[in-house]
Amino acid sequence: MACGGEYTGPRAKRWYLSVDSSNRIYTGTMDGVIRIYGSDGTLFNNAYATGLGHASFEIGPGNTIWGSDVYAINSNNGQLLRFDSQGISTQVGCGFTDLSSSLAFGPDGAVYVSIPTEDRIVRIIPEPATLSLLALGGLALIKRR
Repeated sequence: MACGGEYTGPRAKRWYLSVDSSNRIYTGTMDGVIRIYGSDGTLFNNAYATGLGHASFEIGPGNTIWGSDVYAINSNNGQLLRFDSQGISTQVGCGFTDLSSSLAFGPDGAVYVSIPTEDRIVRIIPEPATLSLLALGGLALIKRR
């Protein structure tokens, strides 16, 4: 059996998938919606987060800085959003308008966002003096290259 490249035809969809510490499965597609499923595939929430463009997202690593919330790039307006357990969003960054951008948490406590059209990756870390804001739903960030 030969393996080919990524299918990019008219029915192609980009899928994003992540699993939290409770084994809930989060999915997102080009429709801009993040959905939550149980570990057995049962749909829990068909519209946990909506209106995100391509819905690139990642679940926080569970540390004291980022917690276990869902972080997503809204490709419609370039915002980096944090979603709590109820799906309520808070903006924690902006300027990510590349539709191909994606994000990942690093072992150093930073969030990394790819910007393919600029051929670069941005490292985002919280400002040390404002870490207490995270617990209150806010967060001041520093973007570093």
